[in-house]
Amino acid sequence: MPSIGQVEINVANANKYFANQMDKLVNKMMVMETPDPDFVCRVNELYFTIEANEFMLDNNVDIMSNSTFLSVYNKLMAILGIYASNLTEDISLITPEYNA
Repeated sequence: MPSIGQVEINVANANKYFANQMDKLVNKMMVMETPDPDFVCRVNELYFTIEANEFMLDNNVDIMSNSTFLSVYNKLMAILGIYASNLTEDISLITPEYNA
């Protein structure tokens, strides 16, 4: 598992990535284009997964031993395209480019 500092950095970077994806979604809607429903689902899933991670961090959940946190954090990393079989070392945030 990464350190709490690395988790916080990854969640903060995920927020930046979410903002970028949300901008794309809003831009499409502003020009009256219908966004791809799969893209909308991915953006929503990213949002709620980030929120769950932030909730647990804000409430001082012990990230090293809480299986719920590990599950939600791993889901966030999977959404962002970070697949690691062993999260005992720090990982850098890699963000895929969703093309809507």
